[in-house]
Amino acid sequence: MHALETATEPDRRHFAGQPLLLAVGFVILVVISAASAWLVVRSQTDATLVARTIDIQKNIARIESMVRAAEDEGRAYLFSGTPEALKSYRELVEAIGPVGTALQGEISESPDMQQRFTGVRAAIAERFDDLDQMIRVYRQGDEPTLRSLAARGRGRALMERIHASLEQMTTDRQRLLERQRADSQHTNFSLLAVTLFGTALIIGLATGSVTSVRRSNRKLEAAMQSLRETNVGLEAAISERTSHLNQANVEIKRTLDVLNNTIASMADAVLVADATGRIVISNPAADRLFGRRSDIGSADWEQLHQRFAPDGTAIPPEQALHRRALRGEEFDNVEIILQRAGASRATSSKWPRRSARKL
Repeated sequence: MHALETATEPDRRHFAGQPLLLAVGFVILVVISAASAWLVVRSQTDATLVARTIDIQKNIARIESMVRAAEDEGRAYLFSGTPEALKSYRELVEAIGPVGTALQGEISESPDMQQRFTGVRAAIAERFDDLDQMIRVYRQGDEPTLRSLAARGRGRALMERIHASLEQMTTDRQRLLERQRADSQHTNFSLLAVTLFGTALIIGLATGSVTSVRRSNRKLEAAMQSLRETNVGLEAAISERTSHLNQANVEIKRTLDVLNNTIASMADAVLVADATGRIVISNPAADRLFGRRSDIGSADWEQLHQRFAPDGTAIPPEQALHRRALRGEEFDNVEIILQRAGASRATSSKWPRRSARKL
């Protein structure tokens, strides 16, 4: 058993560390999963911002292109007077409004850009008001007024202001787009790094756990083998001990048989009583002397007999010879008279020292 306990003590410590290893692995897995989820959300947010910035740039470029095209069509009508040019001009002017409204909503998170684009829309409206006025004058045939309006040069100044503002907005969004792309790349790199690190860590924990389990299984198998060997040894020892006990029982029985035969063959009466006064052994001489197999097994043997000194004085129960012997008193050649309760005559008996000393 000592060998078994020595072999299994490290295993107990190892098994006690298994839950801790699993708990650490679970916590690491949760942390990596949370980090990965956060990075995925961040990456999606960055991608959304990049796509939104690209859409804003497209709408800025589209508005500038539509404003230039509308101005060209209006000027073409003033030079040629073709209805197609006038129709195209009005369609372009009408289409610019929804695009501008959409762009205004897309840049709602940037107050500076909203303020700048509000100025752009005012300049665009002013430019188209001038063109509308010139078209009305042209259609009225008032050439002097038309030349006067054209000579002011407001159209070129407004278009330059619109172009400069839209270009500044494009430049600002381009810088923002570059920052967003850099953030997106950094987020993707972080996500990749966390994923690779988590995968490597999980693989390492799994490998370590498998190795640990295998080592534990080998130790457990060794402990079980030691236990089986110990059990075999115990079974052999128990079998040997049982054999010895059987032999001892046989010897005891043989000794008891010899003792019983010896006591039975003695001419003197022999009675053996236990501490309670119960007769456990008697020989034929005692049976002849006291009768009825000397009441073997009776717990009230003392009550069945009366004890008297040679002078006829009754002996108290506590002064009975076997009780004195149990108390360790020594005596020899003591003569007492035993009379069975209800008997007409008494029986005298001398108790030798050897018999009366220890009953």
